[in-house]
Amino acid sequence: MDVKETVISTSEVKKNLNEWKFYSLICTLLFLSGLVAGRFFSFNGDQLEKALKVISIISSLATIFGVLVAYLAFSSWKIQYKNAKLDLLIDNLEDAFNNLGQSIGQYYYSTLGVAKHHENAGTSVSYEVLRNKQDNSRLNWFETQSIYEAKFSKLTRHLNFTGIEVIEPPYIESQAVKLFQEAHSVYKSDDVHESDRRLTQNGNLLADLFKNGASGFEKLREKVLLTKRSTAD
Repeated sequence: MDVKETVISTSEVKKNLNEWKFYSLICTLLFLSGLVAGRFFSFNGDQLEKALKVISIISSLATIFGVLVAYLAFSSWKIQYKNAKLDLLIDNLEDAFNNLGQSIGQYYYSTLGVAKHHENAGTSVSYEVLRNKQDNSRLNWFETQSIYEAKFSKLTRHLNFTGIEVIEPPYIESQAVKLFQEAHSVYKSDDVHESDRRLTQNGNLLADLFKNGASGFEKLREKVLLTKRSTAD
């Protein structure tokens, strides 16, 4: 993933701050030189006129440097504001991802319960209760998925996610659908060991969804230089 032009690295922020300090010093020295010239030197006639011109030039330069310092200060603030906003968007997206992952897990296990009842694999819960739980968890999955897609779309205004597809909505949805489909086949076999193997396989698939997501967000933060490690560098 490459950061677009609107995203500026922390090193550039530090560079602008150093430039701001330098030009502030120059501006101060120019101002003081004007005061010294006016306080300790007196001129008459042409000399006075020349001295006034020199002081006028120094004053003009001080004004120019003052404008430059103000511009650099504004640029530095703007950079920090953009980075803070981007960091907040990533945090919000990661929170939405965790909520989505939990809803996927809830829908999977509720689907597993219904499948177990269909195959008479042994359950003390009534079919109506199982179906009601499945319907509610399905609606929750749809809702959290919609929220995640909206937050993801908002962040793509600033970043692209090439190379970090594990946190892109299409990839997450494909893994979720695969998990839901596998839930229906767990208890189709009369072999208990085969059912256990499929349960373990599906459990690993769900765990990988969270694991890969966490890794994806870590890579995202590293690439936009917003982690503590990148700030220290």
